Amino acid sequence: MASTYSDLKIELIGTGDQTGTWGTTTNDNLSIAVSEAITGSADVTFSSGPVTLTLTDTNGAQTARNLRLNLTGTSGGAQNLVVPSIEKLYLVNNGCADAITVKTSAGSGIAVPAGKSMFVYNNATNVVEVITHLNSPTISSPTLTTPVLGTPSSGNLNSCTADGTNKVGYRNIPLSGIKTSSYTLVAGDVGKFIELGTSGTVVVPASIFTTGDVISIFNNTAGSISCDSSAITDFYKGGTNTDISTFSVTTRGVATILFITATRAVVTGNLA
Repeated sequence: MASTYSDLKIELIGTGDQTGTWGTTTNDNLSIAVSEAITGSADVTFSSGPVTLTLTDTNGAQTARNLRLNLTGTSGGAQNLVVPSIEKLYLVNNGCADAITVKTSAGSGIAVPAGKSMFVYNNATNVVEVITHLNSPTISSPTLTTPVLGTPSSGNLNSCTADGTNKVGYRNIPLSGIKTSSYTLVAGDVGKFIELGTSGTVVVPASIFTTGDVISIFNNTAGSISCDSSAITDFYKGGTNTDISTFSVTTRGVATILFITATRAVVTGNLA
């Protein structure tokens, strides 16, 4: 009875076969095939195109059998690494300059970012992530890549900032700047307050702000200051139903503008 082979191409000796030589086959199965599948590492070289790995009926060394695949060479853009459609765990180290998607011929696969390593699992139909949930993990000194939390990219989260200076959260309302003359609000003022230190007019421009944007104005002068809101389609004083084109902030007063939409806003506070 001729030998057959498992999915990992471990040679399965037929009953009664290989008299006197089965030891060599068994040793190759253990020292090469099984060893590659459990602890082996092999290089996979890219040359500006996709790479397909295959397995053949031999218990000799084969790249696709290895646990760890070390991707090297020139990717020339995002590429695919197509692996055999068998159940197999891979540790993929992407040393290329672009993302490499590890997939079966019919699957969508998992993209391993450039310069990163990932465990992926080939379920014989598709290559999927190994871990999708961690229960109460402890992570020491993580580094965040392009963090949505802001700046810095590492360290305690209570030290992160929204813009490199002002801390995240409700600890304070950042000062956008002290204005010494008439001033037109800008997108960078959102979530902050501006201080008008001398007389002048604050202008609320159109087509700059959107739903949920909030800006506060502090009048740090001895008299009222005038604000021009005529560019906003619907601009209301809080608690009223009349569209206004101007409003005034009393001395040492604070006025807060909330944008309901890009063309509708409400102002509340110390209004004259």
